[in-house]
Amino acid sequence: MYNDEDLVAKMVRNYCRKTQQGSWHKENLQGAIMAVLKGELGYMKASKIFSIPKTTLIRYVKKHKNFMMITFRLVIYTMATRESKKPKKKHVTLSVIQKLELIKKLEAGASVTSICVQYGIKKQTVSGIRKAKDKLTTFSLKYNVAANSKLSVGARKRMRVAKDTNLEEAVTKWFIHQRSCGNNIRGVEIQSAAVKLARDMGIDNFVASDGWLWRFRNRHGMCNKITTGEAGSPSTGELTV
Repeated sequence: MYNDEDLVAKMVRNYCRKTQQGSWHKENLQGAIMAVLKGELGYMKASKIFSIPKTTLIRYVKKHKNFMMITFRLVIYTMATRESKKPKKKHVTLSVIQKLELIKKLEAGASVTSICVQYGIKKQTVSGIRKAKDKLTTFSLKYNVAANSKLSVGARKRMRVAKDTNLEEAVTKWFIHQRSCGNNIRGVEIQSAAVKLARDMGIDNFVASDGWLWRFRNRHGMCNKITTGEAGSPSTGELTV
């Protein structure tokens, strides 16, 4: 019969590995992976230099690439989400009267930064308005923007002019003359006068359409006032400045 000590002594054995599988170091594996990813070594050469089995190196390189791809996509998604959450800055377009006021403030010594904060615009916009000072001044004097600041002229955001400036000036002079005589001018009368003046000036293919009349009124700050006559009589559109 064996006692307990003899039984334990017979059960213990010294195991010796018969292969070198899995005997590489983690530092060697990491170095081989980085060398392959950077393109410095191929799989075969890296396997020999770092003593890593080729199949093992290929497997770990694939895992590393997949991890890098997932991380990259996650970063891109996070950045895109943050950008989408940012409130978009509203585009601000100043009217003609606001641009003239801005120029006056700059000439009075106001800083560009304070102007940008006050009007909610960028420095490039302020620079563009400053460069367009001469055009704004000419437009203001021509259409009397200061007097019509609350009407369509001062509220306009673009300095559009008529295609035929000579005809525009002729119709404007006719309108001012009629108003100085105390006449109430209707839209159809302006259209008729424009057609007659265009014919006298030799301008072909001119049509005084309702669209032309609407743009003419906007350029000169005119508005429609509807006056109602007696019961049953049609109302007439009266143009005033």
